[in-house]
Amino acid sequence: MNMTVWRQGQPTVQLDHREILKDVQSNHDLDLIRLCMRTKHSCLIAMDDVPAIIRPYMEGDESNPDTFAGLYDECYTVADLQRMERRGVDTPEEAVSDTYRITIGFQYEDMFIMSVRVRAENHGDAQARFRALIDKDTVFRQQLVTAMMAKAAIQGVPAYRIRDVDGHVQDLPANEDYAIDVEDDGEC
Repeated sequence: MNMTVWRQGQPTVQLDHREILKDVQSNHDLDLIRLCMRTKHSCLIAMDDVPAIIRPYMEGDESNPDTFAGLYDECYTVADLQRMERRGVDTPEEAVSDTYRITIGFQYEDMFIMSVRVRAENHGDAQARFRALIDKDTVFRQQLVTAMMAKAAIQGVPAYRIRDVDGHVQDLPANEDYAIDVEDDGEC
């Protein structure tokens, strides 16, 4: 199968998939090549230890203005493969996002700690989703304030700061995108 290969700072080339297979060293890269061929979706691999984005050749690829940087955010990666394996599915789209715990501190007279679990693709996405919940989701804010008031027995919405983002936490039920956990007192 003919594949298009993008490398940062280099011209786009077309290679037979067997040529690409010769230039990879990891099993993850081999799995990504198979995933790419099966789904026709771009994948990030290492060819001769240099990052490359590949996908099956499509008519017009040679004149396509897509660049390595332009395709980077959309391509499948080792993280997608690992999430697929954990979830036992065939494509990243079928894999439910991972659960991340974001620990936040609230200041009133004393500090107390709460956690919010959100589904996200990575740590940065978890923080962005948390900020979006705070900024845009009225129901979430109401639940958070209710939990804060129950814990702190105060009124109003105190300031918060993100203390930590942890990706190794108890998973959320499939029908939930977040959960609020109130923790024992701790230091910020």
